[in-house]
Amino acid sequence: MTVQPTEKVWKFKPDKSLSEAITKTVFNDEPCYYLGEFNLQHEGKTGRIRFQVLRVVRNDKLVTAYVPLGSAGNFTANQFQTWGGQVVDGRGTAWHTVAELRDMADELRGQKPLQIEHTDLQSAFRNHAEEKKHWPNRHSTFGRKGSLVRA
Repeated sequence: MTVQPTEKVWKFKPDKSLSEAITKTVFNDEPCYYLGEFNLQHEGKTGRIRFQVLRVVRNDKLVTAYVPLGSAGNFTANQFQTWGGQVVDGRGTAWHTVAELRDMADELRGQKPLQIEHTDLQSAFRNHAEEKKHWPNRHSTFGRKGSLVRA
């Protein structure tokens, strides 16, 4: 499912202060600059909670909402971020609404997490050290059919 941006574009002024305005409610038709899902520690609770972090435009300013989605163990997808606008020359623009970015988040949440192949660093280090010894003599450490030749 592809989400098309709305025809309306919202302008806002980015806040340069270190404090951020936080809200507890967001509406689907509000302009949304940013959506991210992260596993964070919830106040006063043990374990990690999956939060949806939304930056919405209200009264030409960005307001942040932290929406708890449940225990982090219930989510198999990786944490992610998606942008619904940009800031250029001190002026912000939001192209998407909260509903549009949440549709994108549902799609990203449904994807399988990336599988990272673990490398054997000790073997790679030994191979590199052996290859380095052969460089001055211009010898190869690989034999016929790509087999490793030890000297």
